[in-house]
Amino acid sequence: MIDTTQPAVTQTRKPDVLALWQALKDRGEPEARERLIDHYVYLAKHVVDRLGLRPSGWLGYDDLVSHAILGLIDAIEKFDPSRGVRFETYAVTRIRGAVLDMLRALDWVPREMRRRENEVKAATTSLEAQLGRPAEDHEIASQLGCTLEEYYETIASASQSNVLSLDAYVAESGDESLDPLESLGYHSDDPARHAERQDRKRVLVEGIESLGEQERTVIALYYFEDMTLKEIGAVLNVSESRVCQIHTKAIGRLHGKLVRQREALRAA
Repeated sequence: MIDTTQPAVTQTRKPDVLALWQALKDRGEPEARERLIDHYVYLAKHVVDRLGLRPSGWLGYDDLVSHAILGLIDAIEKFDPSRGVRFETYAVTRIRGAVLDMLRALDWVPREMRRRENEVKAATTSLEAQLGRPAEDHEIASQLGCTLEEYYETIASASQSNVLSLDAYVAESGDESLDPLESLGYHSDDPARHAERQDRKRVLVEGIESLGEQERTVIALYYFEDMTLKEIGAVLNVSESRVCQIHTKAIGRLHGKLVRQREALRAA
């Protein structure tokens, strides 16, 4: 059984890891595969912790970690050490994708909550297209025809019951395999594909720059510093639930920019 409580500091030393990769990829040794899983299993817990999902009666923390480990195993099988990419960077994307795919397959978000989330996204996108700037909370609430308190309740519920992540919205823009970090640093030999990704990079950068200071900080710490929502809350001196709300709003605004970009490309 894989020990998911093993701290990273006790993992196999780097020289041994390089030898394990060689043993697996060159000779297909099963023992090397098992030792690599043991070495990197902390990544599975890290991804689940970063997603900030609250376990339910039918989906516990161990279930989430188990699906994350399946993503880790798949990443180990498909990883090519010769490409010069850090395995941790490669694996985190695949592990997160495995967990999100499982949640989507289960359709775990209540329909009413999904409907309310879509209404908030649509209102935010429409307002910001009209205003040419980030919409204020009270403006979004007015657009939705609800009070500010009701709007905050919707955001709070959405942030706790759904996974609104930058990678999901990048995927919605047309490339389901693209990780947000890869979108900001990917180089392709295909000129058309490279131009498309460069344009997406520009939209994301502009979108992030247009966010408020607190929203930019949350995005930077979560996606680029690899911090959990709880850790970000400690940095900002706010509660974890408040960080969830800020993250949800920031992602909604970035989503609006990607949607407008996609519509503009289709109209061209």
